Amino acid sequence: MTQKYTILFDLDGTLVDTAPDLMNAHNHVMKKYGYPTKSTEEIRNLVGQGAGAMLGRSIWGQAKKEFGKIDDKKIKKEMVEDFVNFYGKNIVNESTLINGVKIIGPETIYFSEDTKIGKNVTIEPYVVFGSKVKIGNNVTIKSFSHLENCKIENNVDLGPYARIRPGTILKEGSKVGNFVEIKKSVIGKKSKVNHLSYIGDSEIGKSVNIGAGTITCNYDGVKKSKTKIRDNVFIGSNSSLVAPLTIEERSVVGAGSVITKKVRKKSLALTRSLQTEVKNYKRKK
Repeated sequence: MTQKYTILFDLDGTLVDTAPDLMNAHNHVMKKYGYPTKSTEEIRNLVGQGAGAMLGRSIWGQAKKEFGKIDDKKIKKEMVEDFVNFYGKNIVNESTLINGVKIIGPETIYFSEDTKIGKNVTIEPYVVFGSKVKIGNNVTIKSFSHLENCKIENNVDLGPYARIRPGTILKEGSKVGNFVEIKKSVIGKKSKVNHLSYIGDSEIGKSVNIGAGTITCNYDGVKKSKTKIRDNVFIGSNSSLVAPLTIEERSVVGAGSVITKKVRKKSLALTRSLQTEVKNYKRKK
């Protein structure tokens, strides 16, 4: 994965004082290539109002300004690499972080160079961002989640241990929980896929609840087929939805069902076997 150069700092309004480490890296490079060094206070004064969210950006901007005076691209690249190696952490594009991002355990998080993140986002440790990931505002991404080529809209709660595969859109207010994999699907506004589920090649409407252990059976060994779940549907736990399939709005699928046919609006679909009970049963020894 390509790593881009940026600054690690907490942007939730409270400054995490990485300035000394950053200044050490900055001055190390400046000295090596014959440029004047600057004190931490001098760099802070460049911020003007001294906002914590601007500190790292200011330092990095100053470094880029100094580096930019060099015509030799090879030397310029070497300087940037020296800066990064001296600072000793993976860092991303400054535009990713200027809006207010709380990064917990930043040394454990990996970004691609094209990662885009909105305002008031919290990212917990051990999250991996593959290429072409776009995150909206007020999003929480919990630990051990993996995202690639997807769009996460505003007010989404994701993870932990979620895998969001290419072609996925999580609409505003949706929730994807632990051990959930979503591939090439749209999860509608305020819909929930909370536990232990696979959703592939699917269109899920608004305010849908997907019960634990639900899977969309999208591949028959030859081709992929789509599952369409309309608004306000409730899918009971441990259900298998065999595509191609449409489940109309305000319907309910009972837990443990294997659904192979269209479910009509406001219907209950249930394919559970009848329970058998043998009284006074004794196991053979």
